[in-house]
Amino acid sequence: MRHKNYNSLKKALTASGIKDEVLVALDPSLKNLATMANKLEDLRKIIEAEPAVIDYDNGGGQHGKRENPSYKAYEALWKSYLSGMNSLIKIMDTDSAPQEEKQESKTALQLILNKHRQPA
Repeated sequence: MRHKNYNSLKKALTASGIKDEVLVALDPSLKNLATMANKLEDLRKIIEAEPAVIDYDNGGGQHGKRENPSYKAYEALWKSYLSGMNSLIKIMDTDSAPQEEKQESKTALQLILNKHRQPA
């Protein structure tokens, strides 16, 4: 496994202030995302060198053109990678803020809501 992508993800999570126990729980997901990033790099090199449409010959007189399977593989992996990254970003947003800050924000919101609910 190439570690560059894994280390980058882990560094970003650490810098965001995410809790250590959450980081440990996310480790398998980080490894999967890093592997996907590595495979995307490999597939990108392939699709840059190959055409989007290729010839095929199934034998028995069946031949024609079809979409290059490398493009389909790249597209499917890209969608999975983006989904994983979006989930990771949501976790970072919800877990990285200090607990006191979260409580303070909630309290301020409650004060504003209560102010609007009181009769004038």
